Amino acid sequence: EVLYDASTAPELAATFVRLLGVGSQATSLRRVLLTDPERERVLGCRAAFVKALADAGAEIVVSTVSIPSLGEGLQAIDPVVLLDACWP
Repeated sequence: EVLYDASTAPELAATFVRLLGVGSQATSLRRVLLTDPERERVLGCRAAFVKALADAGAEIVVSTVSIPSLGEGLQAIDPVVLLDACWP
């Protein structure tokens, strides 16, 4: 429940960058995985977040993931987007 305001998406990305220590001498892989409804809650938030992560040097893959059937009588859920950002 984070991508609701495109103007704050860069701040959210910067927080991840600081928490992960991007740019430090650490040798471990740093990664952010985020899911979001395929139909964005607020148009443009995901793009602003992706741009800010890319500007910080992340390699980003965005893919659509179908939700498996939840069983008889349960409502189908719309697909979600998985955003995978990593810093090598």
